[in-house]
Amino acid sequence: MRSTILCFAVMLLTACGVAMSNEDRLDRAEEALSSGDYRAAIVDAKAVLRDEPESARGRVVLGRASAAIGDGATAVKELRRAISLGVGREEVIVPLSMGLLQQGKFQEVLDEGLEEMSLSAEDRIQFMLIRGDALMGLGKPAAARELYNEVLAASPENVEAMLSIASSFREEGDLAAARAKLNEVTSKFPDAFRGWLASGELHYRQRNLEDARSDYTKAADLARDAKKVGAEVQARSGLAESQLATQDLEGARVSVSRVVELAPDSLQALYLSARIAYLDEDWATAMANL
Repeated sequence: MRSTILCFAVMLLTACGVAMSNEDRLDRAEEALSSGDYRAAIVDAKAVLRDEPESARGRVVLGRASAAIGDGATAVKELRRAISLGVGREEVIVPLSMGLLQQGKFQEVLDEGLEEMSLSAEDRIQFMLIRGDALMGLGKPAAARELYNEVLAASPENVEAMLSIASSFREEGDLAAARAKLNEVTSKFPDAFRGWLASGELHYRQRNLEDARSDYTKAADLARDAKKVGAEVQARSGLAESQLATQDLEGARVSVSRVVELAPDSLQALYLSARIAYLDEDWATAMANL
């Protein structure tokens, strides 16, 4: 009887992770990282680092997961530490650069020498895209576009590069060129929600409100099907703005309720809820949300 209870207790401890070794926990963290469960990866990596602060592998996992959730400061701190522990720069340069970009440290991104590293084709493309975004952050859209075009030369169907080229034209005020590139994206990749989202944003900027509503709706539906919550929130928020601009208050209510459902504490949810309350002359709710 005692042996049965002991075996059951060991099984419970193993299932909960209590009896796992640090290597096993990091294996689990890397699996979570690969599947997009970044929070779980962070929990496991931190648990390992509390027990083994000099774990380079733990630092890499924590840094990568932090970059993936937009915590650039933690990503840079952990990945720099990993490099000091012997990890090669080539292994972490993409999430490290993303962490710098997320903090607005655009020149530091560019100071990471591209030619000094031997990168895989995939990492090289991602690094070039990040460097292009850094140039955009520095107000150099033409230089950024050169990098985006280099990416397209290597990967002709890279949607991110095509959308970035459209953004560079928009930044320069060449809205016709931006529209042409976005039309190319939505034509070639009709299932890419990012293309419809960018197209909706440009239509809204040009006050083509019906077209904006149509594109935002497509983007929102595609993002919902892909379970991309952040993208759906962005698309539904744009749709609500377009509906409000065309006096479609009931349609806006539906869009805003979906934003609140998905991200109740987000800036978009609070602001749009305040606008609806203001139009309803519910001053108290409007003020509370603002």
